Amino acid sequence: MRTLKKYTAYVWTADDEGGIGICDASKFTPNTGYYPASGWRARPSEKIGEFSSVDELAELLFNGNSEYYGSIEEAVKEASQLMNDMLAKAEMENY
Repeated sequence: MRTLKKYTAYVWTADDEGGIGICDASKFTPNTGYYPASGWRARPSEKIGEFSSVDELAELLFNGNSEYYGSIEEAVKEASQLMNDMLAKAEMENY
């Protein structure tokens, strides 16, 4: 039996900007983080993968771009920050 993951990590781009976002796995679509009016080079979001913990997210980030992170510890820092940002945003939306 396949275990369902709780979150989805994705990449978003608009003009010369871009980044990594995370959301509840059940809510991800290519339109997550995608705003067509945000720039002429805006593209639908691309799924990186699904995860259930900070460590799983760090592995996804590191395996996808080890040259950028240099070490798994750097990916863990980024993963922790992404999770904290997502949780803070969710808390504000539910306030």
